[in-house]
Amino acid sequence: MAVQTAGSDESQSNGSLSSAPTSHESFIPQYTKKPLSQLDIDGPQQPFDKVQLTKLLIDALQQIGYSETAATLQKESGGILIESTHVKALFTAIKEGKYQDCSLDLLLRLPIFLESLEISGDLSHVALPPMHRKSNEILDHFLTEYEKLTFVMKRLSELKDVDIIKLTICVEMLVSIQTLSFTEILGSDRRLALELLRSVIRPTISIWDSLLTLQTMKYDPEAQAPPTTSGSEQNSPFSYFQPDQLLSQLSTLIACGQSSDDPFVTRDTTAEHISKFINPNDLVPRGRLMQLLKQAIQYQRSRDLLSFHVDDESGENNEKSAVSFNLLQDNVTKSTQFQFENIKTLNRNNDEIWFLQFSSDGRFLASASPSKQYERKIIIYDVKKNFEIYAVCSETRQSVLYLKFSPDNTKLIACSINSAVKIYDLNQLSQPTYDGYLCEYDQLKPIASVFVTFPTTPESSVHSTVTPTGSTETMRLWCADWFHNPELKDFIALGSPDSDVIIYDLKTATIFARISMTMGEDLQTSFPHVHDIKISKDDNDLIVMNNENYIDIFDISTLRYCIRDNTTFMTPRKRRLFVGKRMTGMQFPDTSQYPSDPFLSSLLLVSIQNQELQLWDYQRDILIQKYIGQIQSHFIIRSCFGYHSNFIASGSEDGKIYIWDRFYGNIIGVIPAHLDDAPLSKSKICNIVAWNPQDQTMFASGGDDGLVKVWRVSAI
Repeated sequence: MAVQTAGSDESQSNGSLSSAPTSHESFIPQYTKKPLSQLDIDGPQQPFDKVQLTKLLIDALQQIGYSETAATLQKESGGILIESTHVKALFTAIKEGKYQDCSLDLLLRLPIFLESLEISGDLSHVALPPMHRKSNEILDHFLTEYEKLTFVMKRLSELKDVDIIKLTICVEMLVSIQTLSFTEILGSDRRLALELLRSVIRPTISIWDSLLTLQTMKYDPEAQAPPTTSGSEQNSPFSYFQPDQLLSQLSTLIACGQSSDDPFVTRDTTAEHISKFINPNDLVPRGRLMQLLKQAIQYQRSRDLLSFHVDDESGENNEKSAVSFNLLQDNVTKSTQFQFENIKTLNRNNDEIWFLQFSSDGRFLASASPSKQYERKIIIYDVKKNFEIYAVCSETRQSVLYLKFSPDNTKLIACSINSAVKIYDLNQLSQPTYDGYLCEYDQLKPIASVFVTFPTTPESSVHSTVTPTGSTETMRLWCADWFHNPELKDFIALGSPDSDVIIYDLKTATIFARISMTMGEDLQTSFPHVHDIKISKDDNDLIVMNNENYIDIFDISTLRYCIRDNTTFMTPRKRRLFVGKRMTGMQFPDTSQYPSDPFLSSLLLVSIQNQELQLWDYQRDILIQKYIGQIQSHFIIRSCFGYHSNFIASGSEDGKIYIWDRFYGNIIGVIPAHLDDAPLSKSKICNIVAWNPQDQTMFASGGDDGLVKVWRVSAI
């Protein structure tokens, strides 16, 4: 981090800069291209199963509307089915609303498949008692199935561990079918729906929950809060589909009802949810051939070093993008050129720009600086109003190092170099006041000031909004992050170079936990000097970076359960990334617009002081890529993901912005951003680059020249 300079708010355009070669075949050696594999070579012998290929063709023909042709192919192939008998019976019953045909007997005969645990097979060997329904009513049917389930549960000790997992999946399927039936009945017979919820769904969910708990104990004895079979929110087709959340949702539907235009669940979504657990050999995944074709096109593109594509995952331009794919020839592409244009320059800060962050909704841009002479250290700009100043944060006596918007974009954390952490509510504006200097803009006063004392005991005191006495020694708090789950909206994590991470409760103004004391290891005396922290989107991982050599990942997945149940909170260290070099910062990619990418959430970008950036898969402890070219030897330089997480962008001590292709590591652009406009200092350093999460063509940079520059990138 550089420590000099200043700036006033004027809009200017510095023209545009374009980069990338127009032709690349001439200077890329042939040996840099990957050799062809056996799959790339045409020939009469293809390594594909004929039955599987026929299934894909039948499914694809049905999908694009050629049902009669699909039936003809099915007949000509000898009756190859894209779904087995039991699977077809279940899905037909669901799609036709014949829930009386969805029995536990049928579910136990389904070919279960769980790739993550390498589990496949059915439970047809599990004995069920002979029972006859008293009537054909839906309530009697599900009561009968519940009695069968209780019969199986009484003999649970006779089942193998793998069969318990399969049974858990079958019960989840049964619950999803019961939920579908409940939502359809609710519109016409609320009393019957209530009886179904009380007599059938609630006790079945209770069994489901107990099976999940047993499964967790089998595979992770130390876990205090079991996950659902469908995994966490990012893996489950339905984010609500967890026992406690589902009961709460269904109770709410009873009280408030549901819209006929927007039902809680549908037959199609229920069938899709269940299909996730079916062996693909017995049920061709929906649109599988189309998915393979898209993967083939992505593979063809990936073989070209200088090609660059941003796929539209929003679904808005699917028709347009589909036309551009030529399936009759390889999709060979030309090199992509990018243009970077300075669309706005902001110079209202009175010193160097040390930190920048966009809010997750893209409305605000916050800047932080040391501002030695004035209190104008944090300025919040309104992006939607041409970067007018929204507010200036007051009572920041020390240089500001770090900013973090809350997930709902209503609050802002500010960490100072040697002072309290300030919390601002963006909705609590106050009129301009004179406080040592004339401020002509609305102000934000802190709603909380957090001081943390050094731990003399596990119950060390915390002071909030009150300045400690001279005899009280407080910890430096240099970085912070918010939790994402609404249940944890009042909790924040604070990192200290005085060797600790604090879990702090804003509502009660108390420390909930010190990570140095909850690790469960004999490492409490050697807890790292923390210089940056991050909380994963699912609130399961706390990533702690010191400025030397390594990054620790702690398990904090039990936090909300420990808060709710008032139990002991432990944070075992899951793994350690040995970077081996001095680090200055780290960053997650923005995953909000790309939930379908399962690997994006595990990426971690690390800035290294000896002039490189490293991209890690922190969940698997794999160094994926390095990015070199920028200058970083003495100061804190911060980097980020950008342009749909396909770019890596970083500042540099030579005042330039460096932008790389995330996948290949080659430089896409070098922008002379903070070289010629340094009225307050001879220092020419670009300290930080921040990307707008909502407008992926917009990013901002801040430098020692005291300027915030806003940029626009476009492919040409």
